[in-house]
Amino acid sequence: MKKNLLFSSLMMLSISIFAQGPTLTLSNFGIILGTTVNKYNCDTLNVTPGNNGANVTWNYSNISINTNNQLQVNYVNPSTLSGSSSFPTANVAEVSQSNETYYKYSTSELIQLGTDADGTIMVYSDPAKVMIFPTSYNSSFTDTYNATYNYMGINFNRNGTINSNADAWGKLILPGKIYNSVIRIKQVQTVVDQCAYYTQNSIITSYLWFDGIVKSPVFVIVIGSSNNTLQPGLTSTIKAVMVDNSVVGINETNQQQPTWTIYPNPAANSSTIAIESSVNNGVLEIYNSLGSKVYSQNINNESNSQISLNTQDFTNGIYIVSLKSDNQTWQKKLIINK
Repeated sequence: MKKNLLFSSLMMLSISIFAQGPTLTLSNFGIILGTTVNKYNCDTLNVTPGNNGANVTWNYSNISINTNNQLQVNYVNPSTLSGSSSFPTANVAEVSQSNETYYKYSTSELIQLGTDADGTIMVYSDPAKVMIFPTSYNSSFTDTYNATYNYMGINFNRNGTINSNADAWGKLILPGKIYNSVIRIKQVQTVVDQCAYYTQNSIITSYLWFDGIVKSPVFVIVIGSSNNTLQPGLTSTIKAVMVDNSVVGINETNQQQPTWTIYPNPAANSSTIAIESSVNNGVLEIYNSLGSKVYSQNINNESNSQISLNTQDFTNGIYIVSLKSDNQTWQKKLIINK
């Protein structure tokens, strides 16, 4: 009888934990060296953040996903980047296009140390806390940060605040995929950039849905607004909606992934990409660990295509080989080791 009661109590406890949505820790949050995250932009029309609270259902099954508009983010060792000397305590860097963001993480928190955007380096004298671990439903924190930087010869001071709150959990419905247990984090960031000539005020509100398995948010809504003292009364607004590429992969049931291989892999001075299936209106692209495109070739064949790659000028490391056909994208890793 006691064993049955204990078993029932444990079952009720596990159901209660599951019902609150996943708990985020460093291990399932996704700040891992060598990780590449791909997200697609979506049409923002009629997309709203929805409700907060417990056991919410967010239905975005009708959103339009633009698989031709992909955002690729790479997490790399800071020492491999030219701007790393400005961030000596960083242990991971996020690279997206030409922007580098430097972080220091531990089992209890993730701290942003600053950025290098096209050579404009911003080092936070007071770093910004962007996540705490563990994070579960109703977890929250507030943090302030400060930085000075020079942009086009003008000295700026930046002050900001981050208010983060895991404000909801429930079911997330996306095109082709349903997440039965997700947690939503709402972050409101206020930014004041000031120089001798003007002041710009910005507010950025981000809604991030996590399933605790995919090591990045599976769905993101960002809403921002800004104004400055040079144009009083004028406010600029932005809105962005993004989904993880795993959603697209499941939704693409009408086109099967082509059969293609890369050999040898790891490679030294050369490698071959063999595409056995038909690929129409295709493009083959290769990206390095910084997210920079290092190779591109158009493909339009029926089947059995072989592409020879000269990798003598490639540095050692992990590369992402992206095969695109119409609105589809498939990826494989290529390792160069000479």
